[in-house]
Amino acid sequence: YRVTSQYDQSAIFLNKCLEFRERQQNNSDACTLLFAECLFEKARLFNDMGKFRESKSLLQQCLSRRSSLLGAGHADTLKCAHQLASVNINLGQYKAAQSQLEECFRLQASVLGEDHPATIGSMKDICFTLFHQGKLRKAYKLGLKCYNVQLACVQLGPRHPLTLEQMSTMSLILHGQGRYVRAKKMG
Repeated sequence: YRVTSQYDQSAIFLNKCLEFRERQQNNSDACTLLFAECLFEKARLFNDMGKFRESKSLLQQCLSRRSSLLGAGHADTLKCAHQLASVNINLGQYKAAQSQLEECFRLQASVLGEDHPATIGSMKDICFTLFHQGKLRKAYKLGLKCYNVQLACVQLGPRHPLTLEQMSTMSLILHGQGRYVRAKKMG
């Protein structure tokens, strides 16, 4: 339902899921992880609806459960941490988001590799937070590194939507720096 923007139906379904999973969560680690997945999905729904504070609260609960059961470097834990950072971006809390994204990037780079799409996504989002904090030189330097990793990546390459999106981000940063000719070439 969430994908089709049927938020009311999604909320009803997720509330039932949460109620059921909450009663079961202390039975086993698997049940607790299923409860955490319901928290994660409801947080995504709230984020889509613009209810960022509610989303943040649910993601913090989910992250706590996943971290304790799976560890900080597990893909599901990292996905939750990245989503929490995205919510902080939506709330305008760029410093908190940057810190979370840097930790995600560090773990993703060591577990998945620097050219993995999730790692590149964290790098791109760090660049975004730097831009919004007015740290244009750092944003440009990291953005260029991200772009070059994407170009070199066999999975992505120069025509992949993520690479093209990064070109657009770089154009925005260059424009913010007053480098309009280069921005136009990038965009």
